[in-house]
Amino acid sequence: YDPYVAQYIQPKKEYKVKLKDADKDFVFDATKADMQKFDKFIDERAKWAEFYTDELKEIDWIQVPSFTNDYSHGWQSFVTLIDEEKAPFSRNELMEKLQEMGISTRPGTHAVHMLNFYAQKYDIKPEDYPGAQIANDYSMAIPLHNRMVKEDYEYVVNALKSF
Repeated sequence: YDPYVAQYIQPKKEYKVKLKDADKDFVFDATKADMQKFDKFIDERAKWAEFYTDELKEIDWIQVPSFTNDYSHGWQSFVTLIDEEKAPFSRNELMEKLQEMGISTRPGTHAVHMLNFYAQKYDIKPEDYPGAQIANDYSMAIPLHNRMVKEDYEYVVNALKSF
């Protein structure tokens, strides 16, 4: 909660919706059906995340996600960490080269404390949170979505292995 930001947010009554019982049944039945689709999507993404993990673990300059077996990941994205001391290129150069090959990537995360607003308001320096700074500077999300097919995932892996 940031009281500075909160002072500019004014909820308006016209955004509140009152549904009749018949409308509630319609909306919530449809929502339940949509929610059941999410499990299927997550399972499919988990399968391809495992593929990426198995295929990329031999590349010593790419760190893949790891977590314990008692953890369930939603796989909104597949974020790697690039070791620039071992990598053939910097993270940003690698992202540019992959883009030239038709593979879209993004920085895997952004460290909030490095954004101008927070850095200036709270006098925070990047090195104040070194783990977040590393994730900000060296993480790279590679494609992971439900419209990709096996050949797409293989293409991404082969492109990374080619460097």
